[in-house]
Amino acid sequence: MKRAILICGMILFLCVMLTSCTRLENTDSGVISVYASAPHMYSMTALLLDGVENARLKCLFQPFDGMMNEREITEWELYLLAYDADVLVVNGNGFESYLSSLPALDSACPIIIDSSSGISYDVSEDKNSDVTTDEYSYMYLSPTYAEMMMRNIADGLITVFPQDKELVKTNLESAIGSIDVIMQDSAVKITGKNCAVLCSGLECFLSSAGVKVSYVYSREPGTSISDHESDIIYQSMTDSGTETAIIENYAPEKTIRTLEEKGVRVIKLDLMESSSALETPYTILLENNVSLLSEGLAE
Repeated sequence: MKRAILICGMILFLCVMLTSCTRLENTDSGVISVYASAPHMYSMTALLLDGVENARLKCLFQPFDGMMNEREITEWELYLLAYDADVLVVNGNGFESYLSSLPALDSACPIIIDSSSGISYDVSEDKNSDVTTDEYSYMYLSPTYAEMMMRNIADGLITVFPQDKELVKTNLESAIGSIDVIMQDSAVKITGKNCAVLCSGLECFLSSAGVKVSYVYSREPGTSISDHESDIIYQSMTDSGTETAIIENYAPEKTIRTLEEKGVRVIKLDLMESSSALETPYTILLENNVSLLSEGLAE
């Protein structure tokens, strides 16, 4: 109810703005303003736009520690979409809850490139696994899904930048080639290894990397784990035959200490929601995560 009221208020705000404001002036003639909905989308899109001179890439949602798919859009961000964005690259699959309000922008609505178009999430077929879907929250972390998402983004960008079709296609194949090499090099070290997941959604990445997820403790990123909860987690991990737990890199330090004191080996992975995703290509972020996983599971 609260979200519905907020969205209605934003739509009313935009209706007023659309009748009284002009589009933000672009001083670079011929430049197309491309917005990525979140940091991880920025890191993917930046790879594909490398060398495209008349593209100006920006990130709509700035980095923060928390679940990006639960963050509400602000009036200023909606204003940017109406008056500065020519293109909006989105994660899709419900990640951007504000998309339903964009039709109110009418002719000011940017072109939407949905990176998840046509992609369905396959639940693990491992009957010994507790893996469940989590609204596609971290599907982009998975090398398998990331490749499909990047192909969708590339297709969309080619329609916007037809003169740079071959460049975008070359960037895409280079990115996919890098992802394949990263996963091939790590396969021997991580395939078949057993672990637990203590952050909702990370099982998607681990499953596609060939890691067996034997236990999942559902919690939102950044939230604390009590001593009682850590006892339950440790016992469940012991019962499932693993001492290694995967968690987000910005989990509270107290939570990490509590788990380690119980005897849990903790591996912290980057969810690509921080400023690092605005400064580092997706392929490097993936390689860093795979390296952390390989080192942690090898111990």
